[in-house]
Amino acid sequence: MKYENVYTVAEENSHRFYQLPKELFINESYKGLSISAKMIYSFLLDRKELSRTNNWIDEYGQVFLLFTRKHVGEMLNLSDKPVTNAFKELIKADLIKEERQGLNKPNKIYVCKINYGIGESTIQESEYIRPCFGCYRNAYEFRY
Repeated sequence: MKYENVYTVAEENSHRFYQLPKELFINESYKGLSISAKMIYSFLLDRKELSRTNNWIDEYGQVFLLFTRKHVGEMLNLSDKPVTNAFKELIKADLIKEERQGLNKPNKIYVCKINYGIGESTIQESEYIRPCFGCYRNAYEFRY
C-alpha cells in the first residue's frame, strides 16, 4: 500500500540532527545518567559549535557556552527541577563544568570530553558492527 508522507529510497534525508554519543549508553560510567541528562549533553554538544562560531573562547583556548537552564527546559519541555537534576548528573559524571559569572548573568558551561576508556562496556563495538556494502546511506549496519 502506498502511504502519504512516508520517505522513499530516492528522497534525500534533509533533517538536522543532534549527536547523541553511543558511549553514554554502553559505558558503565554513564549508564546511570537519566535520558534527560543524555539529551541535554547532546544539546550542549550542538551548542558548542555555535559558541565556537561566536568565538566564545576563554583565555585557555577552551570553548564555553552561554545556555540557560530555562532555555534548555523550554527546548525539552521540562520544568526547572528535572533540568537542574540533569545538570547535576552531568557535573557529577564530569561531562560538563559550570563557572558562575554572577550579577544575573548565565553560567559559563564547558562541555567535557567523554572518557571512552573508563568503565566496562557491555558491548564491544567491533563485535557488533560489520560492513554493509548494499546499504543505501550507511556503509555499516548494527547486528545483534
